[in-house]
Amino acid sequence: MEVTEAILLKAAPYNESQSILTLFSKQEGYISMITQAKSSKRRVLYPVMQSCEVEFLRNERGGLHKLINLSPVDRASGLHFDIERSNYAQLWGNLLGTLLRCQEKDESLYEYVESAVALLEESQEQYLNITLLFFVRLACFMGVKPNTDDYVKGMLLNVE
Repeated sequence: MEVTEAILLKAAPYNESQSILTLFSKQEGYISMITQAKSSKRRVLYPVMQSCEVEFLRNERGGLHKLINLSPVDRASGLHFDIERSNYAQLWGNLLGTLLRCQEKDESLYEYVESAVALLEESQEQYLNITLLFFVRLACFMGVKPNTDDYVKGMLLNVE
């Protein structure tokens, strides 16, 4: 069994009792896992775009690893209790799940995503501006170099 720190990007139902989780790990990079089959048919809700400690069994042939346990690092996260912020977190997770599919271990990218999620978590408004800034800065990790150095917290981005 292995343990890693990861951000859960998305969780998709696989069958009635299992889900497939897409994570971006500090130690592993992009990684996919399948949850254990549960005897009850109650669906488990996973904390998307939240830092988690993940215990898993590695599939040596690649593909899906087997999730043993997933524990959010910050259990007091309010991100999922606010519908608007939760929707932005879902958007971020889905897009990152697609963009990072072939991403190897990259600690600076992981730390950037983690800090961006913390910014979304602590903000009380201007989610669209935070989202625009997040993706503009994420472009730097993908090889595009926009200049965002003069951004000041609370500044509005003009999308026109």
